[in-house]
Amino acid sequence: MNSVRGCIVSPDLSVLNLVIIKKGKKVSKAPKIQGLVTPLTLQRKRARIVDKKKRIAKAKPEAAEYQKLLASRLKEQREKRSESLAKKRSRASAASKTPIGA
Repeated sequence: MNSVRGCIVSPDLSVLNLVIIKKGKKVSKAPKIQGLVTPLTLQRKRARIVDKKKRIAKAKPEAAEYQKLLASRLKEQREKRSESLAKKRSRASAASKTPIGA
């Protein structure tokens, strides 16, 4: 007689078909606390959605106003730059008209 991990088998078997069976109590998981849908949670959800819509509605005119401000500043910068370039050109043309060594 041969023994295979505690199982007694006869020597005339060439192939063994063994099944391991666990003994003891089955493991069960305790149920977790579920996120219950209560009137209070629904009220808070509605409040969150209302706040989100208010923020979006407020942001649109503010964004438009900011774009106007940026456009006016950009226009001022362009005008300032064109004025400074015009001054440089007038100085350069005035300097080229005066004879050197006079």
